[in-house]
Amino acid sequence: MNDLLLNYAQGLLEYQVLISACLIVFVFFAIGRDISRSLRRLEDELSKIVAAMKQMRRD
Repeated sequence: MNDLLLNYAQGLLEYQVLISACLIVFVFFAIGRDISRSLRRLEDELSKIVAAMKQMRRD
């Protein structure tokens, strides 16, 4: 009976570790996606500024 409970507890622990690892990976992907989105917006804004500066030089 003790062996059965021990095996059950070890199985639960393995699932808990697996679920925790999946959550950590998910969080890192979500953070990376947000950073990537922010960098794209920053790049768009900088390109608008550069285009405006080039237009001012032409005028």
